[in-house]
Amino acid sequence: IAPTGTPYTTQGYTFGCLNANDGTSCASLSVLGPSNRQYPGSPALFNNNIYGITTLARADGVSFNLFSAAMSPLFGNRVSNTVVFEGFLASGGTVTQSFTLFSSPSPLVFYTFTGFENLSSVRFRLGGFGPQFVPEAVQITDIAVSPSTTSTVPEPSSLALLGTGLVGLVPMWRRRLS
Repeated sequence: IAPTGTPYTTQGYTFGCLNANDGTSCASLSVLGPSNRQYPGSPALFNNNIYGITTLARADGVSFNLFSAAMSPLFGNRVSNTVVFEGFLASGGTVTQSFTLFSSPSPLVFYTFTGFENLSSVRFRLGGFGPQFVPEAVQITDIAVSPSTTSTVPEPSSLALLGTGLVGLVPMWRRRLS
């Protein structure tokens, strides 16, 4: 187990930790290497705080899309575990998706997200976001993300108003030229 602290930034994305019981930040993110006997697979990030909510955002603040991630429970303390993801949309509102992870030691399994596009940030935790402690951690790796390519397209009425304003400036330019 290699402690990484909080925040942990890699490839332009920052992972953080919040305490579910009081909303303060915490420093409990760690990376498990493939030699760890608790699970088979590549190095994976996990939140080592029984009250910890893991957060994800782009380091530069630009919106992003979340497509998939490989996950597994860390210790296998239960037969199955539900990890809840909540994405905060850059335009306002949220999108939520839950996945059931099966007991470890199991291989990391890929899960696909639906509707996690144009996000400002994401948070996730086993069992949801309430103040209860969770005696298990989710390990996560191979997260497929990309910067959001959505751009703001002006409405036709806005373009018409802009065009009218520009046409209204033509007589002023002509007067200045004469």
